[in-house]
Amino acid sequence: MSQVDLKERIFMALEDPKWDARTAAGIARELKIYEHQVTAVLKSNPESVRLWPFPHTNGDALYIPSSREMSTREILAIFQFNHRYY
Repeated sequence: MSQVDLKERIFMALEDPKWDARTAAGIARELKIYEHQVTAVLKSNPESVRLWPFPHTNGDALYIPSSREMSTREILAIFQFNHRYY
C-alpha cells in the first residue's frame, strides 16, 4: 500500500460520522495496520486534524478532522477544561 493510499484510508476512518473523535489505536484496529502508522500520518498532517480537549479514558489522544465543525459537546468540553480551576 502506498503512503497516499494509507493517508486516504486513515482520513476516511477519521471522518466516519459515527464517531465524535477517534484514537490512533481505534483507527489502526479498524484498518488492520499498526498504530504507529496512524499516529505518524495524523501528526504529519496538523492542518487536517485537531485534538479533542480531553484524552480517552485510557489516556490516548483523541483526534478529529479539522474539516468537521465543532460540535456542542466539543465546545462544552473546551469550556469545562478552561474553567475547571476557577
